[in-house]
Amino acid sequence: MAEKWNPAAGEYVAYELPEGASAFENDMAVEVACAECGLPKTYGECCTSLFIHTFAGMGYAVCADCHEKEFVKEFQKGKDVVSWSEFKSDENNAEEMVESIVNRIDQVLAQLSPTDDYLLGLMDGLKRAKELLETS
Repeated sequence: MAEKWNPAAGEYVAYELPEGASAFENDMAVEVACAECGLPKTYGECCTSLFIHTFAGMGYAVCADCHEKEFVKEFQKGKDVVSWSEFKSDENNAEEMVESIVNRIDQVLAQLSPTDDYLLGLMDGLKRAKELLETS
């Protein structure tokens, strides 16, 4: 059984994972289920969930679409989550939001120190998200 962080309540709740969900694989080509929506993806295509964790706090693999929704939810702090295409359709708001998210990523990266593989993976994921935001 996994736990899912509820940012609005500031606590974890029990979460039933889809069959095939994984928090770690040695082979990036292994097919896993997205821990959020259950769609099959290779582990290498997945991102680390911001909210769905093992009891030790390690994030499960989620597909890019679900990770994007988590990312937006984290920065909206409980407001309704929108898809990237909906978000991008409002160009006036999109530039401000992207700048805000990129700044927050920089703040988070500045606070992390790569002491283990999990943090290195988290830092890589945040850097990748930042690159995607800056180029889209």
